[in-house]
Amino acid sequence: MYDYINTYTYLIFEIMNKLFQYKLTAFCAKMDFSLLSVTGEDSETFLQNQFTNDILELKNESIDHVLSGYCNPKGRLIAIVRILRFKKSQYLLIVPSELALLVLSRLKIFILRSKVKIELADENYIVTGVWCEKINIPIGSKENIEELVLLKDTDCPVLGERGWLIGEKNLILKSINNIKEKLLISDLNSNYWKSSEFFSSRFWIDKTSTENFTPQSVNLDLINGVSFNKGCYPGQEIVARTHYLGKVKKRLILASVNEEKIDKTQLKKDTPIFKNNSKENTSAKIGFVVDISYCQFEKNLNQVLLMIQCQINELKNLKDSDTLSLKEKNGPELALYALPCFSNEFNEIK
Repeated sequence: MYDYINTYTYLIFEIMNKLFQYKLTAFCAKMDFSLLSVTGEDSETFLQNQFTNDILELKNESIDHVLSGYCNPKGRLIAIVRILRFKKSQYLLIVPSELALLVLSRLKIFILRSKVKIELADENYIVTGVWCEKINIPIGSKENIEELVLLKDTDCPVLGERGWLIGEKNLILKSINNIKEKLLISDLNSNYWKSSEFFSSRFWIDKTSTENFTPQSVNLDLINGVSFNKGCYPGQEIVARTHYLGKVKKRLILASVNEEKIDKTQLKKDTPIFKNNSKENTSAKIGFVVDISYCQFEKNLNQVLLMIQCQINELKNLKDSDTLSLKEKNGPELALYALPCFSNEFNEIK
């Protein structure tokens, strides 16, 4: 028993030491994500035939995890997941918690005779988010920190470098409690991680939006979440046709508004967005809110972040005299953020 306690204390110390080396600035202990475990000698082939990204790339030493979409046969996203090659024949899928059982049940339908086992891993494992000044591993790679795994994700332009920390539940929670007590590091709520994802061009499908969007309409193809060089998967024909025929008509943009300017009780998904031009005395609905997050960047300045789906032609034709407003023509004016996923084609979105 004494040896076990000593070993556990040592592990916690080593985890804290490594995060201290990365200059940990904040973490998010209570994430809205769950883990699915996929094991078996056919697990790689099975996942390759289900998801929009090329799972075979995870055999390369340069990359350990990828973002990917999971579509229905009509090319609509059931969910967006992050897939980690945990061991040779084991993968971990990071999935929004409210969709975990849905994704699990849908994947099990296609196991058939494949030598694959899929199960919810939340009883043993947990995923948390960390922000650091410098994580010295490449984006898309992982590092083993004793019995935990740190996945380096894309840097957040606003909140800094970040990663997903995965491991045994008790070990992570005890490590976090020690960090909070001894290093006085902030434990931010899940809205900050969600906001960090927004700023990094990420939108996660939830139970209100499952099977409503194609990968391109939520920018998944712009953030390396879709491979157009791999074989078939559910909905592949429709996703590929949209890509090669250039028929992407909708994209996501990110906007914000000060919380004091809105009535939070009336703000919800599907709230319309208007483009207004006072010089030309015009106003038109150009999109709607698909997701919302709240965070505080400066003292006493609470921001509401809005992920908005808009028509591409409206994005390309924004003028200096144009403004965007929430809910109606004379609604609260929105400030646009430049998402890192957009190429020069959309440099007007700033």
